[in-house]
Amino acid sequence: MTERVITPINEVDINIQDAADALFLGPQAELLEKVQMFNSRYNMHGTSGDVIQINRNYGFKPGVYDRIKEAYGNHCLGYKSKPKDIWSLKYRMDRDTWKQRTFWRDAIAIQNKMKSLKYDNVGWQDNVAVVERFFTDLQNRIPSEIQSALSVFENDDITVGIEEYEDWGGMRLVIELFTADIDMQVFHQSRDGDEEIANYKWGNMATRWYVPFWKFINNWCEGGVNSRYNSSISNPCAKLYPKYPKLRHPYVSNQNYSHNNNTGWQSYTCTGDMQGDLKEAAWSLDINALCSLTRTWLSRYHIPRTNPLNRIQWCYYGWENGMDAKIWTHRGVSAGTIINDCQWPGIYSDQIDYQGENPCDNCQFLDGYAYLKENDSILEDAEYPKHEVVAIEPCHRAIRDYETPLTDEDIIKEACILHIICCSTLRNMPGINDQLPALDYMLSDNNRFPADANLETIYSLNPDFNLDNAIRSERSSWPNHEVEDLLDTVFDTRIWHDLVNDYIELHGIDDESEVDDIHYDLRHESLDSIRNMISSETERRAGRPQQTAWDPLAIASQDSGMTPEELTIRWATERGRTINI
Repeated sequence: MTERVITPINEVDINIQDAADALFLGPQAELLEKVQMFNSRYNMHGTSGDVIQINRNYGFKPGVYDRIKEAYGNHCLGYKSKPKDIWSLKYRMDRDTWKQRTFWRDAIAIQNKMKSLKYDNVGWQDNVAVVERFFTDLQNRIPSEIQSALSVFENDDITVGIEEYEDWGGMRLVIELFTADIDMQVFHQSRDGDEEIANYKWGNMATRWYVPFWKFINNWCEGGVNSRYNSSISNPCAKLYPKYPKLRHPYVSNQNYSHNNNTGWQSYTCTGDMQGDLKEAAWSLDINALCSLTRTWLSRYHIPRTNPLNRIQWCYYGWENGMDAKIWTHRGVSAGTIINDCQWPGIYSDQIDYQGENPCDNCQFLDGYAYLKENDSILEDAEYPKHEVVAIEPCHRAIRDYETPLTDEDIIKEACILHIICCSTLRNMPGINDQLPALDYMLSDNNRFPADANLETIYSLNPDFNLDNAIRSERSSWPNHEVEDLLDTVFDTRIWHDLVNDYIELHGIDDESEVDDIHYDLRHESLDSIRNMISSETERRAGRPQQTAWDPLAIASQDSGMTPEELTIRWATERGRTINI
């Protein structure tokens, strides 16, 4: 499906007379539409042309009642069908009561409309001149109103035009708004009222309203009798231009329910309790009101009152500076969960030559974070009465600029990571085994450094290979590991496996399923961590709890780059403890 061309309304050239010959215009339009619909449904059940025919005095032409009786008898009572007996005749007349009700409902609606027009002394009009004047005025008025709206919403864009059409009846008026620089305000409802817990830049969005053109024209030419929106207007479709790739919006579906739609427009939006005001502004072509209401609609989210298409946690990445922790703590989740569930690292990995802003640069998790949590066990004379300090380690999944390794240990760690990347990339590359001559890339106990397991081979097979993403992803798998851990993996020295076996033996575990569980639970633990577990358990059994002498002041004096307070928070966090600072 391709987009239809939209011509600005001041550039549209419509032959109103040609349209009038094919359409219903004027005060009698609604009546004529009812008559046409009735005849299209029931003419097949008569023998004398249109069942209902009316004159310009809003009366029936001769023969209407006879044709109505004929159509009713054939369609609703089954007179055309020869009955087998009296019972079958009565059965046919009695069974289709819904057909009878529908028939008389439609016929009486026509009679009522004729009576109303006659009672109001509304004459049958050739409305071409009125429509021409109204449309000319509309063409002159809309550009001026657009300029007035843009003087307030300076970065927005507004287009009002007519969509390319195949027939007169299919013409649609299109109102397209480009709402720039949307500030997403998130409110949390509490006992004290709504509290703003976030206010961040979401991006831009285009919205499109479709209005049936001739219904709109008829309505307003007749004084706007039905000026409030009706069922002919649906919620707008939308096209997203978020600040960051693939960022969702609460009120626009991430699924497009239109078949064969490659235009980028999402057809399913939710306007909530603003639906009435928005549709009325669109139906009235009130440009200023529509711009203002659209911005309000796209900029506000209330917890827990809002029932969106996308929950707010899918509409930002990480935890942006300035956001209150309540934006994630209200869901009862931990900081670790928020970090691990962040979608940005995966989305970034799929981007090719991304040059936009990085949400990690503005995330409170980037360099670690400490916050106060209510705890009634904390004494009143503490620095933070009734609160404990909770420290969050720096995000291990953050997208950071590449930093050249400086120390020998950093160089060795990066060399190990590159080797692991090369081996795993080639092992999982489609068609690798079809290469001639055969490549040496498979790890084995006797071949820890296959000759072809290098970047040169990878790039020769995949010139688009993203090394930055690969390094970033592999590093995230080793967040708390040191050189020894990586060397153990690269050279397969089995130090980790031996330590795990020592741990299992120390605890007297011999059940195979339990052994498997231990291996699974310790799979991400560093060698030092496992050694400490073994040492602590050994000391506990010996009745000599290990007392670690730890002096953050002394450590801070070394080349650590951290204050004693920061070191204390880090020490406590690593050991699952909380402290008062």
